[in-house]
Amino acid sequence: MKIENEELFINKLISYLAKADVFSNKPKIKVDYLGDKIDNYSLEAVPAERTLHKFIDGLKEKQKIFVFASRKTYSQDEIENLENYKLFENLAEWIEEQNDEENYPDISEIENIEEIESIEIMDSPYIAEISETEARYQMEIKITYIQK
Repeated sequence: MKIENEELFINKLISYLAKADVFSNKPKIKVDYLGDKIDNYSLEAVPAERTLHKFIDGLKEKQKIFVFASRKTYSQDEIENLENYKLFENLAEWIEEQNDEENYPDISEIENIEEIESIEIMDSPYIAEISETEARYQMEIKITYIQK
């Protein structure tokens, strides 16, 4: 995929995720940068096999895997920590619902991409980093698509 198409693909995915009804405000999601402020969000590429299957007609089934992460306040207060976890769990459920309904980002203007086959959650939300006052929550998202 050309770099311009790659950028468009990622921007479409970010717009798609930002539309989830689990956020109280439309989140600002950055690419490969979380920052140190609370309630920042990041979409980060994960190394993965790119081509899953090559078809006789020249089409390819490909995948991209991303970590969706956020920095949240963290403390001994179970209610606060549970709210952080619930946001990620609700986002995972929203993505699963969108996948079941085949409601995917509009990629029609991306050259050489035929269709998105699925958007799936690879793992349960979890804490990847922790300090006394904040934690990095994250989960992995896999997009499978057909490329011409």
